[in-house]
Amino acid sequence: METKAAFDSIVRKLGATPGTTVVGSHFDERLFGDFWVTYECDTQRSSIVNDRGQLILVSGPADGNLREVLLQDLYTAEEEAVFRAIP
Repeated sequence: METKAAFDSIVRKLGATPGTTVVGSHFDERLFGDFWVTYECDTQRSSIVNDRGQLILVSGPADGNLREVLLQDLYTAEEEAVFRAIP
């Protein structure tokens, strides 16, 4: 999946999820489309980070501790796989 489309889809999905609020995000075209989206759900803050095609979930802000690898290769994933990977 193209990284900008994945970023937009993740922001849209999190924003439409009841009880979840997107509190920050950044997309960097200069760094191969790396991005992060920080959100809060039930007072717990987490971030979804795309780092060179690997989609990961971290605790707190984008530079927090790794919790889980959501997708090994974002570039070959379909939109539905990205949606299923988002907690």
